[in-house]
Amino acid sequence: MASLRAGLGAFLLILAFLGLVAYQSDTAKAQGGDFDYYVLSLSWSPSFCQTEAGRNTPSQCGSGRRYAFVVHGLWPQYHGGWPEYCSTRGRPQPTRRIIESMRDITPSDALIRHQWRKHGSCSGLTAKRYFALTRDFYERLSVPEPLRSADFFALLTPVQLKDLFLAANPDLPAGAIALSCRHRHLQDVRVCFSKDGRFRNCGNSVRRSCHSDKIYLPAAR
Repeated sequence: MASLRAGLGAFLLILAFLGLVAYQSDTAKAQGGDFDYYVLSLSWSPSFCQTEAGRNTPSQCGSGRRYAFVVHGLWPQYHGGWPEYCSTRGRPQPTRRIIESMRDITPSDALIRHQWRKHGSCSGLTAKRYFALTRDFYERLSVPEPLRSADFFALLTPVQLKDLFLAANPDLPAGAIALSCRHRHLQDVRVCFSKDGRFRNCGNSVRRSCHSDKIYLPAAR
């Protein structure tokens, strides 16, 4: 019995080692920018500001701060799943100048740093290039006119909300946009881009982010 337990323990150690090697291999690929496409995530700021995290983010939700859509992040994506928290060895953290340059579209220093650690680190780019690309993709997308104001509020179906973006972006395929929601509140609009900056269809893991029949967009308070 003891020899059986010892053999089983050795077998489990081998499996753990093989899993670690596979994980390290995947991470090494991500470090080199080996992923399939990007997801640009736009967060509906009034929804975030009604959460505890939002109430603790005065730069975005404090008095006089009335943001509509803000850039949540630019995420490297696999066809199934995504890489995250890759090594940034040899690539410095975002400088104060880079952070300041992003505040007009991402009004939270903590979020900017978090996005670099979790997602930008897997892009294979420097922090300067990653955030420049984030802005570039953001500027390629036209936010529908009604949704540019923090005073906008509505209860829409997912199809109605997507149609607003499709109408504002004639070259945006219907499969290139997805929604994320929680308790019927809109959290993010997610738009998929190829590595060279063209709209492209999202994978299933991105498209299945919201199952509500109606989505509430609150106005800023």
